[in-house]
Amino acid sequence: MKKIKPSFFLSGYKKNIYNIFSYFFICAFVGWVFETTVVLIQSGHITERGLLFINHNPGYYFPLINSIPVISNLPIIWGLPIIGIYGIGGCILVFTFGKLDKHPIILFFVGMIFMTIFELVSSYFCEEVLHKKYWDYTADFLNFQGRICLRSSLAWGVLSVLTIKLLKPKLELIYAKERRIRNYKILIIIVMAYTVICMLIKFVL
Repeated sequence: MKKIKPSFFLSGYKKNIYNIFSYFFICAFVGWVFETTVVLIQSGHITERGLLFINHNPGYYFPLINSIPVISNLPIIWGLPIIGIYGIGGCILVFTFGKLDKHPIILFFVGMIFMTIFELVSSYFCEEVLHKKYWDYTADFLNFQGRICLRSSLAWGVLSVLTIKLLKPKLELIYAKERRIRNYKILIIIVMAYTVICMLIKFVL
């Protein structure tokens, strides 16, 4: 039986900040669609998730403009429909376990364990550094401190397989097309800068 070794880099694939961010952005968007859809089915309405701001007027995020009612009370939808944990998790999976695409069962369990640990660490980071608690699995079966649970771990396993088997080839095609766009690096840098601004507003302001 051939021994399987997880690859920390995709063989023969050159990585740089531009394609890493592209992968991050697409995975984060797919994660936003997935989570928003699940919550929509459960609650019956769209909730404000990730870096997409829909529930508050500009004055909520920028108190300095509250003196201008026309602007501060203007109903707008802005930000980005992405959830960072999915973007980071997707990049980790693609660049770390890309060579497990021929072994879905192993990929399921490796992804489930690895991403559950990632979610646990992320939970501590959010509480200790950002002083926020973005999810709580206290009511779920087999949970640990409400930070991780069996249902979430199984979901991570499934998402790991789908990411490597279905999404990774699409990511490579999309990035190949992006590189043919004139000044694509400048466009990616602009999106990166806007993403950082949205993150600062979300996690700091």
